[in-house]
Amino acid sequence: NHEEYIQDCLNGILEQNMDEQWELIVCDHSSDDQTFDIARSRLSVAQIQSVVIQKNRSNMKFVNGRPTGNGNLVEMIERSRGEFIAICAGDDVWIDNSKLQSQIRLLRDQTNVNIVWTNTLLGETQETATESIQSKESFELADYRYSNPNGDAAGTVLFRKSSLDLNAFFHEFSSVPYDDWTLHMLCLRFGKGVRMESITTFYRQHESSMMNGLGDLDKAIEKIQSINYYQDYFTELDYSDFAEVKVSWLRNVRIGVVHDFFHEYLDYRGIF
Repeated sequence: NHEEYIQDCLNGILEQNMDEQWELIVCDHSSDDQTFDIARSRLSVAQIQSVVIQKNRSNMKFVNGRPTGNGNLVEMIERSRGEFIAICAGDDVWIDNSKLQSQIRLLRDQTNVNIVWTNTLLGETQETATESIQSKESFELADYRYSNPNGDAAGTVLFRKSSLDLNAFFHEFSSVPYDDWTLHMLCLRFGKGVRMESITTFYRQHESSMMNGLGDLDKAIEKIQSINYYQDYFTELDYSDFAEVKVSWLRNVRIGVVHDFFHEYLDYRGIF
């Protein structure tokens, strides 16, 4: 249901200045608004090879009872034929026309790098968005041990398809809550990651986004679930302190809940 955003998203993709052949794959999970029709109409006049897939909503991948785009991502990666893959959610926008070409050039020049991010804008609209500039420029697998340091930059990513263990991504990690976190780790297992300084993407934060409805406790639980998968697969990482880390995450959530209730109580009593 991205009819408000999909036109901007596709325009940002189709306006990329590319020196080589590329393809665009769009996958929609039976939106009940005009998302599919808008996408099909826009791509009917596109100058690149493209396809719009409409999946039945009964095929959607649910994690902890909430719908996710994991199934769409798997579908598109399976269909892709390129050497490099970039990902953009339907409510995000690529705002730099040289995004893809500059990232591809970097991966061609640095053969030990498997995945590249950029910086991004964050906000409800492009006019009110703020810059999210991260200082860390180089990444390896250990940087992802307990968190995704590029979470806000998921729509900026471009990676080598050959670096992704497709079998593990499609099967061993099919129920992991965070597909982008998992994908990044798989790409980093046998290569480096880098972040370019440029701002190439507008990451839209709005009330109807998939992650917006998750509370702090839900997020902590899903992080724990993700680590349960990762520690079994990424055996080269040290998770010996996971028990203590897990307790600290839950304790912080509990403190946050108590604080909120206490704040409301003081407000109710007119103490503020």
